Formats: sequence, C-alpha cells, structure tokens
Amino acid sequence: MKQLKKIDDDILLQKISEGIDQKDIAALFGVSPAAVCKRLKRLTPQPPSKLDSLTKREQFFCQEVARGRSQTAAALEAFDCGSRDSAKSLGSALAKAPHIQEAIQELMERVGLTREKRVRKLGEHVDSKDAGVSLKALDMSFKLADEYPAQKQVSVSVNMDWFPVDLEAYRLPDKRKPQEAIDAEAEEVAEQAPSGNEGNEEQAGE
Repeated sequence: MKQLKKIDDDILLQKISEGIDQKDIAALFGVSPAAVCKRLKRLTPQPPSKLDSLTKREQFFCQEVARGRSQTAAALEAFDCGSRDSAKSLGSALAKAPHIQEAIQELMERVGLTREKRVRKLGEHVDSKDAGVSLKALDMSFKLADEYPAQKQVSVSVNMDWFPVDLEAYRLPDKRKPQEAIDAEAEEVAEQAPSGNEGNEEQAGE
C-alpha cells in the first residue's frame, strides 16, 4: 500500500466503507490510529446527544454521577430536596430511568470510561488481597450486572369479624358510694337526731 502523507477525506471514507481496519488506514496515511479516529468523528455526523433530551437539572445530575458522586449527593446538588431521605429516593428513581442511564453512559464514554474498561478495572479490585476492597468490588459487580434479585413487596390483608360484647355482666361492683348517696344518708341521720332546743324545753317543763 502506497503511503500518503496527509489524510485524504475521500480515501478515508472509501477505505472505511470497504471495511479496512483503522490501523491499516493509519499506516496508509502515515499517522496514528488516534488521528484517523479523530478525523472520522469530524466527518461522520454524530447522533444527537442523550443529554439534549434532559432538563438542566437532570443533566447536572448525570454529570455529577459521571464524576463519581453518589446518587444521593448528585440529587442534593441538582435538585431542591427537602431532606437527605428525599434526595436518596429521588436519586434512586432517576438512576433507574433508561434515559438517565444512557446519558450517564455517554458522559463516561466521552472521557474513556467505557463499560469494558470499568469491568476490567473492577475485576482487578475483586482479586484484591484486601477483603474489604474485594467484597466492595463484588457488590459493585453484582449491581453492574443487575444480578441482585429484585425486591418483592408483599401486602397482607386480614379480615376480622367484630361482635359487640355487653361488658356490664363483667363489671365489678363499685364499692365507693356516690356523693349523692352520702349526702342523703347525712340528711337522714340529721333528721332522726333530737335537736338541742327540744331537750332544753323538756327540762324547763319539769
């Protein structure tokens, strides 16, 4: 293959359409494969970014997650969350949305953090001699592969029949007398007792 000194766009696109590897095309032009890849990106119309369909707050959330922030921390930064619990719920819900996942994936691939690279790096941590690092890497690998069983919520309803019960038959007698009964007994005793004036009158008659 005759070596060319400059990348010719027409030849480049022709070789790509013929299925020739980019490394061979780079050798043809005497440049690095990275230069060929960069030139192809300029020539090939790029699909619309996944971020374009998101709101400003959703875009900021994706950027924070791609930077390595947790879902909760990203939600706190991007949205007006009243509490950390609400941020945790919102962050979890956003992270499960397909369009949010695609946007985060796109951002990570822009900086070279492809899924393959992350999986390979994660595998290195799984084999770590540090048990804590290894277990954490395993946990992350399960989440990445979505191998954790789905959480199930079970609701149980119980039907109970209620029957009215007359509690008067079981009520203990109240040993305390009501105040009205006490007052009535006091009046009765007072009426039966002789008055002091009647005794004096009897003594005077004698």
